[in-house]
Amino acid sequence: MKGGIVDIEAAARVVIDDWNQGKMKHYATPPGFDPSFLIDYDGLKKDLHEPLDELAKASESEDEVDPLGCLRLLLIKLFEQLALDTKIRRINEILIHKCEFTDAMCDLRQQRQSAYLTCNGRIELSLRNAVHRGQLPANLHIPRAVISLHGYIDGIVAQWLLVPDSFA
Repeated sequence: MKGGIVDIEAAARVVIDDWNQGKMKHYATPPGFDPSFLIDYDGLKKDLHEPLDELAKASESEDEVDPLGCLRLLLIKLFEQLALDTKIRRINEILIHKCEFTDAMCDLRQQRQSAYLTCNGRIELSLRNAVHRGQLPANLHIPRAVISLHGYIDGIVAQWLLVPDSFA
């Protein structure tokens, strides 16, 4: 209070700062909380990162006779983990999308999926037009090209937003 007048904005800042600094504890169970999803970060690092890191280091080594083979195995292992391990998939979903798509977030997930598919449709039309005009090969596998181009664009944008100086 300043001179006996309640300063709600200052109080709100203090509450938000205290919350962000972990001074205020939150004990309520979030909606849709699944205790089986509690993450063992040490175990996750051991199970997830170490096998991938070994393959990455092997592909980087000048002594490795098949660096592309190591890189291929690394990618296969990564994609298998994403496809088969629900915890790893959910962790990556949170890291990539900055949220966890729970049942309560179904509408947001559907909106994002719809926007993604709409973008894919537009890319597909552009690629088909380019094939028709002879700018791309007639035997281009358009569905794969759409996914590849969309992934490439997403990756470039994400990298540029994270580390813009690396593009200089």
